Amino acid sequence: MKKTIAVLLLLIMLFVFAGCNSDKPEESGDTMDLYEKTNYGENIEILTETEKEFLLCESFVEEVNSGGFEGYFSTDYSKYCIKTVAYLEKNKSDVYPKMLKQAINLFPDDFDFSDPVETQEYLEEHEDIIEKFEELEEKIYDSTEDIDTILEKLEEQI
Repeated sequence: MKKTIAVLLLLIMLFVFAGCNSDKPEESGDTMDLYEKTNYGENIEILTETEKEFLLCESFVEEVNSGGFEGYFSTDYSKYCIKTVAYLEKNKSDVYPKMLKQAINLFPDDFDFSDPVETQEYLEEHEDIIEKFEELEEKIYDSTEDIDTILEKLEEQI
């Protein structure tokens, strides 16, 4: 009797688990797969243009919302910060590209964003930039822009 109940519970759990995962997007649309596929930003060139657009916009928004601009500029995705501005503008974001442009403009005109470690070292030497980042972050956090809808529309295109 106990074995029968255990088997039934196991079958129910498998059925529920399978049902919960049935809405999971296909591999090409799964965000986590894109992150893994690019080795978390190290090899973004292998993506389609649409995948790049989504990944760069989403990674920027997520990083700024969790670690601020300092967190963003310490990731491999920041190598593409100028392209990210263009993608955000293309998708009719208002606040996010403006704040990212202002953050980029805090660096010297000829600054090379290709190495996040060097970018982080530069920020450590120029703490005044981090203070200005905080002002820009506050503008994002205070904004009523619906960035989630923009990101959802981008993800649907993948």
